[in-house]
Amino acid sequence: MYQFGQYTEIKSYLSLSDNVEQWGGYVQNYAENLINKRLTSTALNQFLQAYIRESESRELVSISPTLLRKHLLGIQNFYPNVTEIDEVKGYFDYLEQQSSILNQYTVGDILTNQLYIETEGEEIGQINGLSVIEFEGIPHSFGEPLRMSCNVQYGDGEITDIERKVELGGNIHSKGIIIAQSCLANLLELPTQLPFSASIAFEQSYGEIDGDSSSLAIFNVLVSALAKVGLPQSIAVTGAIDQFGNVLSVGGVNQKIEGFFNICHARQLTGKQGVIIPAACVSHLSLSSEVVEAVEQGLFKIWTVENVFDAIAILFERDFYDDEKAPNSAQTALFTLIHQNLDERESEETSGSFLSKICKKIKLD
Repeated sequence: MYQFGQYTEIKSYLSLSDNVEQWGGYVQNYAENLINKRLTSTALNQFLQAYIRESESRELVSISPTLLRKHLLGIQNFYPNVTEIDEVKGYFDYLEQQSSILNQYTVGDILTNQLYIETEGEEIGQINGLSVIEFEGIPHSFGEPLRMSCNVQYGDGEITDIERKVELGGNIHSKGIIIAQSCLANLLELPTQLPFSASIAFEQSYGEIDGDSSSLAIFNVLVSALAKVGLPQSIAVTGAIDQFGNVLSVGGVNQKIEGFFNICHARQLTGKQGVIIPAACVSHLSLSSEVVEAVEQGLFKIWTVENVFDAIAILFERDFYDDEKAPNSAQTALFTLIHQNLDERESEETSGSFLSKICKKIKLD
């Protein structure tokens, strides 16, 4: 028998483009045979939304019999005295609450300033990124904001990744920083190597970090530090980029949005807070009802961007390059500001002795 073994793959997800009714019939039949209960159309729709969230795609839904069996048996215990189940949202909410204790601790630390995350005002060289936290043995991950900072000085073009230096940053994380550096160098149109050095840190991060979903935030915090223009702390950013400035899809977008929303909601929504995500991630969205309601009421915003220029327009409220269509614009372009600051630093570095620079710093001359 083993001599004729064949390799095969079993699909664990079903495309929803033309199979929604088929999936509903599959779940209904499984429920009737396993727990002897029927699911109403409302319950099936809530089941569908929960599974879309699990797959991180509006186009795919799980058909894993193991997962479905687990949830149906859980639903049987959650609604023991009914033969027809008209809602399952309470059950799935209960599952998330069961594994949210660590998330609640994190939120509490931020609200009591043990973890320093600002959600209003502006800061130069500081931005709120977004991360997904996973713990071994815990079935649900959660999102939380992560403060990134950047310092720049005249130098030879070296970008110091502090996480990598202390062996907390992974290879993909370092790749994202190098790509952000390359993208910025290309956009600045410099005739030589970058005439500055910079250090980038993920503040109050004490565990290992990996992935390139922070590269859009890193690009913008570099621009902020170089142009000396503040970034709104009310907006968090996630997204990968390529060397040409295109914003690429990332994972965990629902958890990331909800993680930042929970902090803003606890501090009071102002209508100015929100999250920037890649346009390619729109098909991943399956957000909690609280977030959806806040967005509909204009209390929280979700911006989608296709390139770094889209993100710059939202974060800095100005163009990167001078706009030929609006030559009299009151806002100086970031490109111009960065070049002015670099020229100023270069002239400072090349004029006067080392001692005179120190005296000038401490105002002795």
